[in-house]
Parts: sequence; structure tokens; C-alpha cells
Amino acid sequence: MTRFPARTLLIALAALALLALPMGALAQDDLTQTYTTADGALTFQHPANWAVVEQFGTITLANSQAALDALNRAAPLEPGQFTVAIVPPAGLVEQLALLGLSVEGGPEALIADYVGVLGAEASFSAPEAIAAGNQSTVKTSGVSLGMSQALYAVEMSGGGMALIAAAAPDDATLASAEPTLLTIIGSFNARPTSAPVETGSVVWQQQAPLPGETFVEGGVNGFLDVVAGQDDTLYVLDALQGVHVYTPDGTYQGLLGGSQAPYYFADISVAPDGTLWGVDYAGTVTQVAPDDGSARASFSVTDGAGIAIGFNVQLAAGPDGSLYLLTTVPGATEDEQVGQVVVFDAAGQVLRTFEIGRAEYYYDATMTFGPDGNLYIVEIGGDAGVRVFDTQGTLLREGLGAAVLFVSPGALAVAPDGSIYAGAAATGAIYHFAPDGTLLGRFGQSQFELFAPETATQDYPPFEPGVFFEIPGLTVLSDGDVVVADSNPSFAQLVRVSFD
Repeated sequence: MTRFPARTLLIALAALALLALPMGALAQDDLTQTYTTADGALTFQHPANWAVVEQFGTITLANSQAALDALNRAAPLEPGQFTVAIVPPAGLVEQLALLGLSVEGGPEALIADYVGVLGAEASFSAPEAIAAGNQSTVKTSGVSLGMSQALYAVEMSGGGMALIAAAAPDDATLASAEPTLLTIIGSFNARPTSAPVETGSVVWQQQAPLPGETFVEGGVNGFLDVVAGQDDTLYVLDALQGVHVYTPDGTYQGLLGGSQAPYYFADISVAPDGTLWGVDYAGTVTQVAPDDGSARASFSVTDGAGIAIGFNVQLAAGPDGSLYLLTTVPGATEDEQVGQVVVFDAAGQVLRTFEIGRAEYYYDATMTFGPDGNLYIVEIGGDAGVRVFDTQGTLLREGLGAAVLFVSPGALAVAPDGSIYAGAAATGAIYHFAPDGTLLGRFGQSQFELFAPETATQDYPPFEPGVFFEIPGLTVLSDGDVVVADSNPSFAQLVRVSFD
């Protein structure tokens, strides 16, 4: 399924700065609390009075809520405050890739490379091996951004490598907190990890030039989503008007219903009977015949149920014949939005509603049904990974791929075998996960650097194979291949990718 294109919503890129920001402090030596990451891949103990938060693929600990609040505001730490950021093994490779680093050289090389990223103003000691329980640990310490900091690279047997950054306002606070921190590191218990075993390749690629600010009736104005019909026919949602039709081998068949078809959908979905459903920004839900594009049924969720439609609206046709509409409603405070799924029957009658998540200021997620009949959802921040709900709204699973999906996932699809695909604009990659959330493969690279201010161009080049820009739409064919709908300001592309 798709979401509204968000070229500016590179929330995941905040992860690049987490280790470089001044971090706050930890206190208390008794490790009486156990923390397990959202994906279940790392467990450790920490003091009971420490604040803990997991976001952007990183676990941040602080010796007080005030220290954590200071970190979140990028404010200087007060005397006695100390914070730590832990990048767990499952997500470290992805975070390092965003920094242009890798774990291939081992702990010493990782520490040295990271210190180099901090710049000439940072001054750190040479890396040295230290004891942290049974964990193989390398440490360096120094000053960055006016804060006393220490970096630790931890190589765990069978569990990959973790990177830890600790900071305090002065060397004395940093030194006094280190025994507790080393005890935490010594308590690390990481699920065995392995490198992704699959490689991706482009089977075919179709792309079309875009008209810029001009609307072309019956033409390609950008791609927002792609869904597959029962015979693997591809229905591609145009950015402005209509639904383009392609065969599974990439042959273009024209617009569904012709160039005059009055469809201005915000999202589309294929029902079990093969019919296409779409919702527009006015709140009208329409059933479309897949053969001739004629409208079979239509109802208004705005007029009938009072539901306001926003840019982040989602529609999914369920296996039970119902329609699942994701929209937002105000939360408990004026700064909170709630993601709410409203379930309709085919006549537009509301059957039930359920909440799937909350966010400060703006809630955005993408959703799709899997072959098990359950609803799969991933939020734009990705911190909770992929979450799975049954059709009544009961949360069944969560945290699938959470350590990797801090990269602003904007598209989601589930294959016939239950494996999961997610696309992320921040990295320009399609991620393939096993049903249990294990990363199987990653394919693609980003064209986002073309948005750099110094580029100062209105023209963007055609897509090279394997290069992506927004990835607003994904669908999986019956053989397991994934099809990607994507656009930059000058070109739209439809790409079929195979993971082997």
C-alpha cells in the first residue's frame, strides 16, 4: 500500500546524529530491570530509575528523565547527568551504512572510523581493549561538542557488534558512571545474527518522463501506488488522475476505464474477488471493475460516517469482504494524532473501529493484508517495526524488523509465503524480511542526494536500474517477485525486482 509522498520526512536520518549529540547520564549500580529491544534481538539489564527510550534504531538510557529530556532538546547536560546510546547489532549495519561506515574491519577500525566522522574538533584517545563481563569490548574516550564522551564497540559471540556512546558534562561524571555502564554491557544477550543471504536484481524496469507542473490528462503524472490483481495484472495509481494498467512482464495497457475515467484516488486496493477499490481525498470510496474500469459501487465515508480524509489516508480490502480505512483522529492532547482503522461493509456501513497507534503532531503509517488474513502495519518512524493485527484490531505481533526499519518505511507488502517487503525513501532500499522479522535481503540505493541544496536543479535524470527515490508503493506477485512504484520530479518508474 502507499502513503502520501514525503520527500522531506527523512525522520530516520536523525539517527545519524544520535551518537554525536551530547548524551546524558546513568546512575545506580543495581541492575534490577531488564530491557528487550522491540525486535527481541537484544536484552540487557539496567538500573530501575533510569529512563529508557528506543527510537531510530537506537536505545537511549539516561540516569534521570531530566537528562533524557535535555538530550531530546539537544540541550547541555547539567552536572551529574549522563546518557548512553546503544546501537544494537541488528541495526548497526544499516546505521553505519548511512554514515558511510561498516563493521567489516572489526571493533578497532569501527571506533577509529567513527571518530573520524566526528570531525577535527573531536579529540579522542587511541582505541584500547577493556573488560566488560564476557563481552569483547574496545573503548576510546575524549571530547566532542564540548562534552566528555566515551565510545565502546562490543563484539558478541554469535550476536554481531554493538556500538555504545556515553556522554556527560565532565570527565568526573563520565568516570563515575563507567562501572555501571560496563556492567550493563556485560549483561548484553544478543540473539545470533547473520548477514542477509539474498541478493536482489531488476527483472524489468519501465519509466516515463513527467510533465512537471503541467497536468497531462491520460498521461503519467507520477506514481503513488501499485497493487496486483488476481492474475498479477498491475494497477498503478497515478499521482493526479486514473489508474495505469501493466501486465506482469511490464507491458503498458493504458488507463483503466480510459483517459476520461473520473478517478482521482488517494489510495487503491484489490479485493479478494479481483475488483479494485479506491478512496479519494473527498472521502468517496469507489469499487471499480478490473476489466473495463466501470464504477460498480460508490459511497462517501465523509458524508455517511463523518470521517475526514487526510493526505495519509490508507485503504485495504480485507479477506472478509470488508474495507479497512486508515485515517487519523485527534488524540488526548492537541499535539497528538491517533491512527484509527474504520471498517466498512461494501455498502458503506461502519462495522467497527480500532486504534493502531499514536504519534506526536502527525501520525503516518502504511498498511496491507497478508496471506494469513491479518493486517500488517508499519509507521513512518519505524520504531515499532511491522505490527500485525487481526481483523478485530487485536495486536498479534510487533517489532518485526524494528532495528532496521528506522529508515522511514513508506511502503509495505506481504508475499504469499508470509515474508515481508518494506521500502524506505531514506536509503532508497527495498528490505525483505522473513515472517519472523529476520532480514533476508536488501536491494537498491537512493537518488535522494539529488535534493542537496547545492544541486539547484529542477531536472532529475532517468532512474538507473536499482536506484529509487521515494518508493511510495510495493506489491508482490504470485511468484514472490516484488514490484515497486516510484517517482522523482522528472520521471516515474515501475520496477520488478527478484530476491534470490
